[in-house]
Amino acid sequence: MKKRIISLAILCALILLGAGGYFLSKDPLVSVVMPTYNRADLLPRSILSILTQTYKNIEFIIVDDGSTDHSVALIKSFQRMDPRIRLIENKENMGISVSRNKGQAAAKGKYIAIQDSDDISWPTRLEKEVDFLEKHPDVVAVNSIYDEVGKEGKYNNWVPPLRQDILMYFNNYFTHLAVIRKSFIDRHKIKYNTNYISSEDYDYWKQIISNGGKIRMLNEPLIRLRRHRTYQPEYYKAILKNRQQIKAEMLSLFGIFPQNTETASRCQILKQMIRINPSKKLVNQQALLFTYRQECQHPVLPRGSLYIKHQDWMDMLIPISNMPGNYYRETTKEIANQIYENKKVKTFQWENGKYETFYKQDGSYGLFPYLILDNSDWEEFTKSKPYLTY
Repeated sequence: MKKRIISLAILCALILLGAGGYFLSKDPLVSVVMPTYNRADLLPRSILSILTQTYKNIEFIIVDDGSTDHSVALIKSFQRMDPRIRLIENKENMGISVSRNKGQAAAKGKYIAIQDSDDISWPTRLEKEVDFLEKHPDVVAVNSIYDEVGKEGKYNNWVPPLRQDILMYFNNYFTHLAVIRKSFIDRHKIKYNTNYISSEDYDYWKQIISNGGKIRMLNEPLIRLRRHRTYQPEYYKAILKNRQQIKAEMLSLFGIFPQNTETASRCQILKQMIRINPSKKLVNQQALLFTYRQECQHPVLPRGSLYIKHQDWMDMLIPISNMPGNYYRETTKEIANQIYENKKVKTFQWENGKYETFYKQDGSYGLFPYLILDNSDWEEFTKSKPYLTY
């Protein structure tokens, strides 16, 4: 009993310390919006994961969607300890999209952070995502990679930005726990579609993308999700139906209208996107070409090529035949500096110690690893690195 009292005292001190930062901070206000329905068993940890964030200047808007358990009483107990919490109560269960819209409408912050009542945000999540948006004014929403309850440490694959722009036309690769620029969604009147009982987040991202907004993913785990496998079959049928509908609406931005988005040839759609994109300019054309080559072709790399693994669109091949000079290992550092506008390039060795490669870290993105080989070494190199031939 004594230990529980001490733990509670420490917890209260942490919450009050966070609330104190709310009044002193000069950082932009972040409105954390969390809808909930009958999640009293999971609420405490989710609430605490927000109240103990290193980023203090928040308002925490919790929308209870007509819960019949003791969720409201639990939220009010936290509210008494931390004035940053604002509770909105629906008199009856109105659905997830209605609740999200209510929270968004009530938000006063420069940014809106989405939190679900069964998920956990690690302490630095808001700090790092807000910092990213402050440094990238062209980006509308940012989230991060994640793991799941029961699959701790097994993170989803990070998707490079320009490649994610393309993949979003085929499925939702962007988890909903994101920080969003409120001025953009206000300007374009973006709201959750109340006709969807699921996949409402995919439709939300569709609206951002269709209005020219960028969404990005940090390659760092800042959240832990909880997957529920106990929904009724109708829910999973709705997911499939909604996903097909939203995917069709996404592709319509290109003027592509497949009869069935689930059975339509992905490669055929990519070919159409490649043809249409130069006039529409919806995605990066080089990234689009690479995606098509990677998924629909199996090329052998040309000899004497510059091989780049680029964070923005994964892999690119640049022929070096149109560059001046002799392309041997002893001149690759100078060539690399020339290609990348004389920016500093760090050298290191391949695993076998034979081939020089370079690594360049420049602000928010990197170019890594890349190399230049003369023709005589190419055949031997591709044998030792078979992944280079796809």
